[in-house]
Amino acid sequence: MRIGRSLAIAVIATAFLAANLRLARSRRIWRGGVETARREAVSFQIRAAGILVAQNLQVVRAPVNGQIIKKKVNESDPVKKGQLLLQFDDLEPRKNLQKARSELQTAQKDRTKAVKEVRIQQRLFSIGAVSKKYVDDAVDARDRAQLNLENARKNLSDAQNAMKNIRVLSPLDGFVIQDKLGSNQFVSQGMELLSVGTFDKFEAKVGVDEIDIAKVRVDQSAQLRLDAFPERVLFGRVTAIAPQAERTGFAKVNVFIEMLNDRRVALKPNLSVTARIVTGKVPNALTVPVRSVFHQDGRNWVRSINRWGRSVRREVSLGGSDEDRVVVLSGVAEGEAVLLSN
Repeated sequence: MRIGRSLAIAVIATAFLAANLRLARSRRIWRGGVETARREAVSFQIRAAGILVAQNLQVVRAPVNGQIIKKKVNESDPVKKGQLLLQFDDLEPRKNLQKARSELQTAQKDRTKAVKEVRIQQRLFSIGAVSKKYVDDAVDARDRAQLNLENARKNLSDAQNAMKNIRVLSPLDGFVIQDKLGSNQFVSQGMELLSVGTFDKFEAKVGVDEIDIAKVRVDQSAQLRLDAFPERVLFGRVTAIAPQAERTGFAKVNVFIEMLNDRRVALKPNLSVTARIVTGKVPNALTVPVRSVFHQDGRNWVRSINRWGRSVRREVSLGGSDEDRVVVLSGVAEGEAVLLSN
């Protein structure tokens, strides 16, 4: 009885030792390490970096070309809606307004004269005093005079608006978030001067690599971490995707993420943020480490360990992946050991 028991223990110990020797041998053969295929809930995520942007933000642009003679605010100053921010020199706009009024008067007189000339030529043609060409020429002149009158009216309207726009007012209650004007005095129409907004609501603007952008959709959830508050995890929702990529080296597409739980954090514009956008979830997926997969001969493979402790190449069919693990649709079984690359 004792001999049989001892023999059984010896067999078990030998098998255990052999298994460990095989595993040890595989680890020596493959220095990257060994892991097993396992089933787990998988959340596919895309990582992207960017900055915080005040959501209630309006950019103040130069309404006209000209010289700024008064600058009433600086960056971080509080402002009220309708408060004077900047004032342009009105010398040139006033000259343009006077010129536009004069040109309108001239255009009105020319048009009145052209209309009368058409009537005169039509009467002369009716009695055979002139040919039809004189009537046609008068009509053409009247049409040109009408077009000149319309242009003069538009120029006057533009000049009047320019006079109104020499005083640049705040579009809302808030703060001057960014001063892009600096010490510049001469600006061109459309140039960004100031950004005015509030600090009560923020969004993250992150650059998603062009390879991953097709996976991103509006309303997807995201986790956000700020370098300024590394211990806090904030949550958000994708609200918009830019229509075109931006190039600073590799092409990236800006994605905007509304922040949902930022009330207790003292956020500031332009803080660095890292977002993990959740692009999909699988509740019970068979996965292996991304490092275990290699591409060869146009197909995907892993090296698994057989019962004798030797590595065997296995072709695998893959699903989605995150930064660490990839879903395996076929090719390996749950619990099967796979080798990792260095």
